[in-house]
Amino acid sequence: TNQSPIGGSLSTTSFRLKATEIEAVAYELLQKHCPDVLRKPSLTPVADIIKKLEERTGLKSSIENLGEFEGKKILGRVSFKRKILFLDRSLLDERKLQFRFTAAHEIGHWVLHRYKELKLENQKLNTEELTDDDSSICRLDQRTPKEWIEYQANVFAASLIMPRNTFHDELVRSQKEIGILRNFGIVFINDENYNRKDRIMILAMLSDKFQVSKQSVEVRLHTLKLVVDEGKKAGKSIVEILKSTLS
Repeated sequence: TNQSPIGGSLSTTSFRLKATEIEAVAYELLQKHCPDVLRKPSLTPVADIIKKLEERTGLKSSIENLGEFEGKKILGRVSFKRKILFLDRSLLDERKLQFRFTAAHEIGHWVLHRYKELKLENQKLNTEELTDDDSSICRLDQRTPKEWIEYQANVFAASLIMPRNTFHDELVRSQKEIGILRNFGIVFINDENYNRKDRIMILAMLSDKFQVSKQSVEVRLHTLKLVVDEGKKAGKSIVEILKSTLS
């Protein structure tokens, strides 16, 4: 199938979409419904986009208590069979900063993955319904079919609510505001205390600007390859070092 995923469906051959291809799908959605978001740093109206998808594709939405699974709080779920996007009530209260990214993540599942069965390296993955908790939201691993699906939804979500150009502009503005004098648009990781403080401040400023969690900002920095690790320790991934800077 070659139709746009916004109004149609993807074929199983496009399972391993590149990050830039996923970005393009997200930007197509933004261009159709809220093009100003692509031109200046602002809040993507995720609720309005869900309403537009209801008009175009029949997707319904519901906010309710989704409970837990294996001890982890379920934050979102999308049912392709029933055409419903679910978000947990906690996203309106104690997890408010996770609302926008989680909603965009579930939109990503709907736009990219709404077909009955995917095949990856001879493994079948049932996608009639996908459920997300803290372990899948903001995850960037790509080892298993499930992780590939979550990676794609996370790249889509980051692209939808933090578009490349406006995110980069806001990163540079934040760096200048806190007194950084060079290497604008890149975040460096090393063992220097001043560098650590700058990182924490930048993450907080971008989190506030785009109304997302700091972890969501980390995802965007990582997917845009705006992080340079100068002090990577043996055996540690960039994602682990990013997390350690906030501990």
